[in-house]
Order: sequence, then C-alpha cells, then structure tokens
Amino acid sequence: MIKSNRVVYAETLGTFKRQLKKGDFVKIMEERSQECGVSVNPSQIKAWNDYHRLLPILKDLPDDIIVGFEYQVPVGGRIDFIIFGHDVNNKPNAVQIEVKQWSNENVNTVYSHYAFEVEVDGYANSKLVSHPSEQVSEYQNHLLNYIDAFSSDSIHLSGLVYCYNYKRNHSKTDLISADYKQLIDEYPIYCEEDSSKLNQFLSNLMCKGNGEDVFESVITSKWKPTKRLQDAVANMFDGKPEFSLVGEQLTAFNAILGAIKNTPKDQKVAVIVKGGPGTGKSVIAMRLVSALAKECEFAYYVTRSSSLRKGFKKILKKLDINNKGVNDFIKNTFDFKPNSYDENEVNAIIVDEAHRIEKSSNWYAQGKNQKGRDIYNNTFLSQIMSLLYTARVSVFFVDDLQCIKQTNIGTSIAIREAAENYSKRLEEEINDFTNNEGHEGGIANIKAKIIKRTREKDAAYSRGNTIFAEQKSNKITELNSQLHDAYTQLELIQRQTTIDKIPVFEIELPDQFRCNGSDNYLDWLNDVINNGCRKKHRLDPSQYEFDVFDTPQALYEKVKSLDDYAKIVRDLKFNSAKELRQYICKVLKFKPKQTARLAAGWCWDWKNELAPNGDLLKEVVIEGSDWNGVPFTKFEMPWETKAKPRGDFKYHYADNAELWANQPEGINQVGCIFSMQGWELDYVGIIIGPDLVYDKENDCLVANKDGGTHDVDLDDVNFDSYVKNIYRVLLTRGKKGCFIFCCDPEVGKYFKRCMNL
Repeated sequence: MIKSNRVVYAETLGTFKRQLKKGDFVKIMEERSQECGVSVNPSQIKAWNDYHRLLPILKDLPDDIIVGFEYQVPVGGRIDFIIFGHDVNNKPNAVQIEVKQWSNENVNTVYSHYAFEVEVDGYANSKLVSHPSEQVSEYQNHLLNYIDAFSSDSIHLSGLVYCYNYKRNHSKTDLISADYKQLIDEYPIYCEEDSSKLNQFLSNLMCKGNGEDVFESVITSKWKPTKRLQDAVANMFDGKPEFSLVGEQLTAFNAILGAIKNTPKDQKVAVIVKGGPGTGKSVIAMRLVSALAKECEFAYYVTRSSSLRKGFKKILKKLDINNKGVNDFIKNTFDFKPNSYDENEVNAIIVDEAHRIEKSSNWYAQGKNQKGRDIYNNTFLSQIMSLLYTARVSVFFVDDLQCIKQTNIGTSIAIREAAENYSKRLEEEINDFTNNEGHEGGIANIKAKIIKRTREKDAAYSRGNTIFAEQKSNKITELNSQLHDAYTQLELIQRQTTIDKIPVFEIELPDQFRCNGSDNYLDWLNDVINNGCRKKHRLDPSQYEFDVFDTPQALYEKVKSLDDYAKIVRDLKFNSAKELRQYICKVLKFKPKQTARLAAGWCWDWKNELAPNGDLLKEVVIEGSDWNGVPFTKFEMPWETKAKPRGDFKYHYADNAELWANQPEGINQVGCIFSMQGWELDYVGIIIGPDLVYDKENDCLVANKDGGTHDVDLDDVNFDSYVKNIYRVLLTRGKKGCFIFCCDPEVGKYFKRCMNL
C-alpha cells in the first residue's frame, strides 16, 4: 500500500480491527501523526480511544476495504474517517465520514451570520463550530474541486456524519432540527440508534471490497483545480454590483487581462498594480479571477488578510449559493510553495494586499514542526520568490504606504527587483540556504550544529558524563532529522523553465472611490500625517465628514449614532444579549444598511483571554482629561479578540476578530489594523494611541517609541513610517466619514487646527 503524508493512517479494515483489538491503534495514530507533522491534542486521543464505537457500522463490510483516518484535504483541514471500496456493480466508491462524540446535552444552536453553526459545551474552551453536515459539505466540495478522480465521477464520493453519542429520540435534538433539513437531506446525520442503518448504507457501497485500487487512485491524484471549480468561478461575478468596474479600473482590468492572455505557457509575467485606499484593487482582483476562468485560465485570489478571505467567502455565499465550493479559489499567500506546486504550475495568482507579503514563506520557524504545521510544507524561498516560482502569471495589487511592519516586504520596488532578476535571485537563495552557516535551518547551519554537538557528546563521554552525552546524542538525532527535511526542501526546487528575467508591467490606479470619492481628504490627510500642517491642501468638509473629539466616550457615541444595529439596540429592551440577538435575527431579520466601527492603534495588550466572569477583557483602557482639563470617566472596551466569551457575554460580541467588521455585534468592540486593513465601512471612529505625538518644535506628528506600539520593531529605522502608515490605513477605512480621538491632546488639537486652515 502507498504511504503518504496525505493521510495519517490507511490500512485494510481487517488490519484496523486487529490493531484495535490488540490496543495498538492509538499508539500507531500518534506515531504516524508525528511522522506526518500533524499535531495531536488530548481531545483527539480521546476520540481515537473511542473508535471501537465504529465497529458496529463496519461489521458487515469486507476486510479488504481501506479505512483512512485524518485524511488531509487539499485546501486545509483533515477528514476524520474515509473508506474506499467497490459496490455490487463493482463501481469504485469513497465515503467521507465526520465522526463526532457530541451528545444531545452539549450541543446548543446559536445565532450567527454564518449559517449552520452550533455551540459545543463540554470541550476545552467550548467553542462555536459549523454544523457537522456543513463541515461534510465543505470537505465534499473541496475534494470535488481539487481531485480529478472524484470530479470526473470515476470514483463516486459520498459524505455523512456519524454522531454515536447523539440520540435521535431525545427531548433536545438541535443538530437534526427542521432548520437543517435541506442540508441533512444531502449530507445525512446518523445518530446512536442509526448504526444498523448506516452499516447497511456502507455495505451497499463497499460490498465488493478491493479498496486498495480506489485508495491508490485518490492518494496519487495531483492536487489541482478541476474543471468543475473553474466553471463555477467563471460565472461568479458577472453582473454583480459589488464587483462592477468603472473608469480607470476597467482600463486597468483590460490591460492586465491582455497581458495575461498573451503570455506563452512556458514563460512568466508579473503585473504590479499600484493604488491607494479605495481605488478598487480588490474589485479588479475578483473580476480578473472570473474573467480568467472564462478563458480556461484558472486563477487564485490570494491575500495574507484572513479577514478579507473570510469576508469574501461570506459574500460569495450570498451571491450564488448554488456554486458550491467556489471559495476554494481564495487562498493565503503562504499556500504557494515548491512543495505544493511545480514551477509555473499555477496559471495565475492575483495577490491582493500584496504589501502584506512576508519575508518568509513559512508560517513558523523553518525546519521545525510547531503547532502541527507540516515540516514538508516549509520552503527556504522568500515569499515573493515562492509566488513568482509557482505562478506563470503573477499580479500584485500594492499600496506601498500600507507596509506596517518590518516583515512586510511586498513593496512595488521589491517585487520588480525580484522579478527582473528572477533566475539570479533563485540561485542566490538556493546558495544561501545550502552554504551559509548563518542561515538558520539551512543545510550548512544544521551541519555545523551537528559537528558542534558531536564534539560536545564525545567530550562528555570522555569525562564520564553519560547523561549529558545522551542529551547531546538526542539533539544530534533531532538535527539529522532537520537536515533530512532541509535536503527535502532543496530537492523540491525543480526548474521547469529557462526563464532568466520576468517581464514586469506596472499599472497605476489614479482614482479612488472611498471617502466619498474625495481626493481632497486623502491629500489633506497625507499632508497632516507625513508633512506637517503646511497648508498645501485644505480640507473641504462638504466632500467628506471628519471631526475630532476630545474624549473617547464622545467619539464612541458618535460612532454608535451612525451604526444601524447600535441605533436599533438603543431602543430595544431585552433581559439578555441572547434574546436580543435572536430577536434581531429571527424576527427583524436585520440587515444593516449603514455600518460604523471603532478602531484603534495597537497600543494596548491583546491577551486573547477572558475575564473571570467570562466576559472579554476590556484591554483598551484610556484615562485623561478633555481639552479644557476636565478629567473624563475611564474608558474601557475589549478588542475584537479570538477569545470566546462565556455565558450571555458570548452573544454580545462578533464571533471572532476576522468577522468583527461584518457582524453587527462588532460595534461593542475595538478593531485594530489587522481586522481593518483591506476593508471599508460607512463610518469609522479611530482612537489614535500614544504611539503618535505632536512635535511642537517642528509642528508635525512623530511616532513615539514609548507609546506601547505592538508588532513593530522599535529599533527599525522605518518605525516612524510604519506607525504613520498604520494610522493612514485606519483613517481611510470610512466611505462617508471618519472621526478621531487622540490620546495625546496636542495631537487632537493639531488635527483640529489643520481642519480649520
């Protein structure tokens, strides 16, 4: 049988039964998980220990079917259980099964802007999760979209849920309520009482056994977009107002499309699209993906921003629910590396927010398997080079003034330099990884460590210190494993082209459509932030709403007065946040026409923890006086955190940081640069933290290294620029208006004075 990192465990049913009976199964799962670079937590081990509960649904199946556990999905995530075999007509089948330990008592339906979500109590840090049938649906679509063996119908794929602790005949049956009938009809849930029924269903699909051929066909299929996905994406955006193009946007779109369509298959092209806030970069990116699909040139929409990825997936669901799985074309910049794609294998990548491209292509430290990241998913290539390497056509949408930290290297200059020196840069990065002892995780670096540890081990043995020597011996074993991984990374760089230099086309988007289309506001803001109050541009209040408040409370009240949800909540009286949420969702069927949010510079802690009472920590804390010297009440609000509040508090906030701007309860939290970048709202209120102060001598703003700024290196020579870029981004997220409060009163007075010049 083929061994593959795509699945942690794959054996015949007969072997699985024997290993389960002998008590070896869980140990084997742990060992193979480690080999595949998959993290193992206590809840998974608990689930594996319960897998004897699967035997009743497998009892009549032939022993030569293949059972697989923790099967990796091309776009991410793992399927609990998947089986392979042939039916009575000798047709090949695969069935993916989401196995849940959930019981009736620990599942509760809650409101969410995403459909089919349930809350599961009884697990560590009880959490919001998708309805299990929805999870199966997503996995089904991903497999159909990326594996030809399934897409071409040569192997029939089915999906279902097995909740062996969940009773159908119970007073509380949230999971199988009528609300989910359509979903469950397509991806059924089998409960505790249904084991015989499920056994019969699986027997019908697997009765002829011989699962190894089916398994090998699937496991050896190369992961790539199928025609099914391409057809769906091609029709996603046409005629949709959210994705229409006007003015120079359309000109840029046509120019990019023409350059892409005329690039030979064995060549490369890089297109850099430069535009400031609101110039329509994301809109053009989405339309390009659709247009390229129509030309049978499948393209990915790629962005580092998790909030953009989740937000666009939500929009796609609203646009056309019948185009299942179309959000598979939305990817992270970290997804494009030589371990996943050969050189030039990807037809086109459309990189939005390219200024957020990172130095490293890896999520975590190279050569180390941290937090379950697969060591084979690492590469030593820089992220710009990884993107250029894997794609035939690379389009980068860039705003050079939105680089906000040192690891952001996606400037137009850096991208152009890498493309125009493509072959040279590739060789330089290969040589550095191979021969530079200072390259952490590189081949020469690891070899030097092995030599050093070997000397230390030998010296310890000679002194009779066997404990220390054994510690060094274990470290050498670990380093040899890392060295093997490093050579694997090197072997994955296989040149498919003889391309020396990549031609670069650069396009400028001059017009912006945010801030009421007011170039006046953007020009004035750039002057105020970067050039001092020089009277070069005067603010025209008739074009865009802008004002300065001298207390954070006044700012927040202004923001709430402009948000539809906040105005409704103000007039409604409910005993709990849960009742309020259910009323607004189910009775009012609320859809805001106008949204406003409060955001701040990242100058306060963001611990991602809960207060003892289950509420979010109110970490944004501001104390001080107004411009007249009158102390204001201490201001306290929580961030848009990933922590999950407990009790009634959980209904008071957006479900997570990525959805903060799109869920109405986000009005009760403060956003930061990472949840704001790339998005726009009707109105924004921005708290300018103590990291930006007024320089009286030069009559300008300067970054303050003592202001508590997070995620920006204080020693970076570009510290001042990064802080100002952060506020430039925050202050340009509002379509209709922006309002501010400044922790340094002199900064507020400076803005007010600049307004009135």
